[in-house]
Amino acid sequence: MRLPSLKFLKTFQVAAKLQSFKAAAEELFVTPSAVSHQIKALEEQLGVALFERGIRTLTLTDAGSHYLEHINDIFAKLEKVTEQLQVRYGRTIIRLNVPPFFANELLLPRLSSFTQAREDTDIRIETTFAAPKTHPPEADLSIVVGTGPWEGLTVHELFAQSFIAACSPEFLFENPIDTYADLNGKTLLLHEERRDSWERWALGVGIAPIKPNRRCGSTPCPPSFSPPSKASGWHSCRLVSAPIASWPEGS
Repeated sequence: MRLPSLKFLKTFQVAAKLQSFKAAAEELFVTPSAVSHQIKALEEQLGVALFERGIRTLTLTDAGSHYLEHINDIFAKLEKVTEQLQVRYGRTIIRLNVPPFFANELLLPRLSSFTQAREDTDIRIETTFAAPKTHPPEADLSIVVGTGPWEGLTVHELFAQSFIAACSPEFLFENPIDTYADLNGKTLLLHEERRDSWERWALGVGIAPIKPNRRCGSTPCPPSFSPPSKASGWHSCRLVSAPIASWPEGS
């Protein structure tokens, strides 16, 4: 019997975890079409449907759920054996799991100073489509957005997360905003995983909830994301600039 390729199995594992071919493509740095073709090829080779595809939904079949359990075990064992081999015969590896914005804005610009100080240590950085809310067991260290609880883990708070409201210069020129109330009737962008962010922001600044004319969801993006010049408006769920700016380069 010819076994499926590890590449197709990994694609299946990621797509099953995220329940989205598009999200899996983002994490694997391929196109959604490539993910779809790999899953279809895997299903044809197995002779079993692994997913039930709806118009806007993607769910595992019973066979897919059963297969995923074993695939997770196989990859976990493969990773463990590989790392044991590297530890015994190779270099030290530190596995990091971080949100994309943290990797782009804080970690990568300072990574060179660490590697210079620890030349015998390799860093493996894993970023996921969505910011992790718990410490993944396959990571040595992780940056998690949340408040816990963190039983059985050693935790160090880095900084608090804040929200800011922002829009493009063109939009501000065409729609002067002098008070919070001026946001009423505007189009608001929101983070798909934090759909209550505007309500939480309004509560934090002590104002009544904003009443937009419509809301548009967006996928996760780093805090350096720049809106289109003609954007109707956008809301950035991002870290406040003060703690980021106060960290010296290389710290």
